[in-house]
Amino acid sequence: MSSISFVVIEDEFRRATETAMLPLIGLALLLIAALLLLFMRALSDLLLTLAGLLVALIWIGGAEGWLGPSGLGLTGPPNALTSMVPIIMIGLTVDYAIQTVSHYREQRAGGEPVVAAARIGLRNVSVPLMLAAVTTIVSLLVGVFSPVEIVGDFGIIAGVGVGMSLIVMLTLIPAGRTIIDRRREARGTLRQPRLIARAFPGVEQLAEWLGRKLTRRPAPYIAVVVAVTIGLGYAATDLHSEYSIRDLLPRGGSVLTDLDTLDAAVGGSTEVASVLLKADATETRTLLNLKDLRVAFEDGSLRPRAG
Repeated sequence: MSSISFVVIEDEFRRATETAMLPLIGLALLLIAALLLLFMRALSDLLLTLAGLLVALIWIGGAEGWLGPSGLGLTGPPNALTSMVPIIMIGLTVDYAIQTVSHYREQRAGGEPVVAAARIGLRNVSVPLMLAAVTTIVSLLVGVFSPVEIVGDFGIIAGVGVGMSLIVMLTLIPAGRTIIDRRREARGTLRQPRLIARAFPGVEQLAEWLGRKLTRRPAPYIAVVVAVTIGLGYAATDLHSEYSIRDLLPRGGSVLTDLDTLDAAVGGSTEVASVLLKADATETRTLLNLKDLRVAFEDGSLRPRAG
């Protein structure tokens, strides 16, 4: 037999959250690595970016422990929302890395030596990325004002994570790139960099064509955006929020199976009740009654039905 209670549901949800995040992070890193290799076409940039990702994730994990109940107590223990922070930070951190590498390569392609290219590229990219990071951090920290505690915890952890990810990528990438390319420059083996804007054939030409069209006749494009916005805005009016405990349970779990059994047996339930059965555990009749109850739910012909 099995039971369904808030404790059982919470325990299964916690186990699923703890065991599923590591494979998800590994899968995200694998996919990101393949895309980075496709975009950057340089193994050294790929390794630097992955190193930065790992450092940023370690920093974020340490910050969560430092801010949590065992540290400053500003946040609660890890929960379903904060467990998603590493996945989100991977995307943001990679974006910072791509921007940093792209600006460095543009300066190199313009004829600047390694050190000057790193300095100018970092100077050009720092302010835009910092402004973007600040706006993201502020929007995340708004969650602190939510009455739901885990939403506030998510805002704090994610906001701190954005700042840490930016610091890692604005320091590790230029420093590592300078060390590697300065040695190549001294040996005379430094090659001309490939611009990230030319990672895909035809994309640069497509962007130039679109730019000419937009600047020549911008009104039709604005009209299209407005029309699509109105259409999708109207479609959004049909959305209705629903909450079910099933949304938090892992697919194929025992609790979800038990809930499906209850739905099939008695049509589900709209409330949770605690029932205390008193019986002598040493009597044979008590054990037989428990067996009959189990058989009644397993056998479709004996299963109780909703009236």
